[in-house]
Amino acid sequence: MKNKTCILALALACFFAAAVGFAQSADESFNNYRKLRNDKTATLSPAHSQRVCDAGTSFLAQYGADAGKARTVVNELLSYGTGTLAKDKALRADWYAKLSYAIVDKQHSADEKAKTAFAALVAAVAEGETQDNPSIQAVNDWRLKVEALYSMPNGQSYTLDREKGFYNFMSKLKPAWAQKIVSAQLTNLSESKDRNTANWARQETKINELRKTPLTLAFTAFDGKQFDSTKLKGAPALFVYFWSATPKNAAAEMEKTMDAYFEFGRRQVEFVAYCCDPEDKRAEVQAFLKKAKVKFPVYFDGAGTKGELYQKLGVSGVPAGGYLFNGSGILIDTNVRAGDLKKMIR
Repeated sequence: MKNKTCILALALACFFAAAVGFAQSADESFNNYRKLRNDKTATLSPAHSQRVCDAGTSFLAQYGADAGKARTVVNELLSYGTGTLAKDKALRADWYAKLSYAIVDKQHSADEKAKTAFAALVAAVAEGETQDNPSIQAVNDWRLKVEALYSMPNGQSYTLDREKGFYNFMSKLKPAWAQKIVSAQLTNLSESKDRNTANWARQETKINELRKTPLTLAFTAFDGKQFDSTKLKGAPALFVYFWSATPKNAAAEMEKTMDAYFEFGRRQVEFVAYCCDPEDKRAEVQAFLKKAKVKFPVYFDGAGTKGELYQKLGVSGVPAGGYLFNGSGILIDTNVRAGDLKKMIR
């Protein structure tokens, strides 16, 4: 009996050791991939691309059931092409070819959830390739690959990222057929059972409208002065900066915005600070503005994130950067930081 007990204890110890080893092995695989992918000292070349590709797709083959890490790997494998290799189209083409080959080579041995991760990577590769070589056929093929994720185990873990990529590409196209696709996509996703997907689609619907309908902004500023965007003279752009007096980094962010104001203010960009704090924070807001010596108009309605303008603009939260509008009130871009203005204006 004693021997049997010892054997059982040894077996349990081995089991738990193996379980811990599995977790460590997954983490090690993930960390090794990220170390390769983010190595700033590496020379960009087909050989280095192959190493990054092997590390990333090997992780998906072995541990793709871990949707959290697998989603990160899929997104980073795409951004390696669109970001790291952004200046070299030949290396990008080689990169997407390497990924496509690795998918075919490795997904057959993966479990069902890991195969979903590979399907997400297939859609991501289609995204990168379509950006480089756009065509109606490429868009159609890409869309089908995104749609395929919805019927796969754990597919919902990847669909929002892939939908965002499709939307970001299509929303920049001018033809009416492209805008119809964007409108249909947002309408469909706004009814999604996934809360994050539905909220994103509803927010983007509002933002998409701002890209077509000029914004008119008229209000009594915090200092009592009147502001009317239709009466602006000389400034070809309007920067609406969303902020709150309460975050720890509020002062630093406002200082950067003030620096941009002194560089571009009124000559090239009209600045407005949209305060997202509720009425009970009025005293804090007033103290903050006095200490920071804010020179541009401050919008404050006391409604916080429930304000009419806040809802109309589709702001996702604070800090949210700012919205940049052209002189006609048409939205140019969202999530713009003060430091981004230099490259966007000049």
